[in-house]
Amino acid sequence: MTKHEFKTEKRKRKMAKGIVREEKLEVHIAEVQKMKASQPPTTRPVVVNPRQLAEDFDWSVNWEQKNNRGAYPQVDYGYSAANHLAAAGCAPGEIGGSVAGGGISWFADDVAHGPALIDAEIPLHAAGWCVLNSTGGHANLGWFNSTTYVDHDAVPHAFLGWRQEGEAVRTALGTTGSSFVDGAAIAITAGKPFQWTLDYVPTGGDNGCGQITLRALGSSSTLSLTSQQRSALTQQKFDRFGIVASKSAAGASTLWLDNLIYTKLSGFPAPHPTATAHTRTEFFDTNPTGSTWFGVNNLPANEPTLVSQDYGYQPASRGIGHAAPGCIGGHFMRAIGASY
Repeated sequence: MTKHEFKTEKRKRKMAKGIVREEKLEVHIAEVQKMKASQPPTTRPVVVNPRQLAEDFDWSVNWEQKNNRGAYPQVDYGYSAANHLAAAGCAPGEIGGSVAGGGISWFADDVAHGPALIDAEIPLHAAGWCVLNSTGGHANLGWFNSTTYVDHDAVPHAFLGWRQEGEAVRTALGTTGSSFVDGAAIAITAGKPFQWTLDYVPTGGDNGCGQITLRALGSSSTLSLTSQQRSALTQQKFDRFGIVASKSAAGASTLWLDNLIYTKLSGFPAPHPTATAHTRTEFFDTNPTGSTWFGVNNLPANEPTLVSQDYGYQPASRGIGHAAPGCIGGHFMRAIGASY
């Protein structure tokens, strides 16, 4: 066999092997595609869980605003850097202002998670501080549906929360768009801060269809849902939490709210029950050291076992973007002994 013939034969063998490899690759690709077609989607399902959000309004919040600044006479409410609740121990930053009727308006947080809305099948909780400096109108705070509250309505079609009327607050429920259903009144004093809590238990009440309870100033206001009201809320659901005006309300009220806690939907998985059995909210407006927080070897004074540690409560915000003072942190280094 000549050298030329040898090279020609070698080239033919390489081509044959290449064809075999291509055929095997095509078979493999077909098998992989077949396997993928039979497998379930690899994307995770959307996880939606209710959680308690704590908001102390240290800086301006990205809440939805609808006609809440000057759209109607005596309507001027939203975020404020002021501190009308200083007497209650709250730091600067709050929400509120002058709330009046005349048209639909609100200042509220989006508590939905994508297409998932809050409905009457889950427990709801809210709490905070409030002061009413003037009580000539009506003001409402709670969960509501922003898409069904339209021009011909007097109040939100779907509402669960509390409302102020004169020098009183009470539980309130809206399911028709024409008026609220109210619980018993709790007397308040204009200009005097008060702490409040609001709870909704879906299995409570006289009819087992749900019960709303507002607690403030040592008194309570309760409201039991009927089956028709429960059904209406289950169908309409809630996508906002915040201040919402009654369209037909006469006069104006000035209220301020701070240190709010409220239920909203989250995409995070639900934590294990033992992880939430004992929880508290701490805004660090005052130094908690020695009362609810304790430190060991975290400060440098006369601690020979430490290389260098200096962390704990700091009265200043230390450049983290908070408008109000108070935070925890400091300087961390490896230590010979334990510290916290």
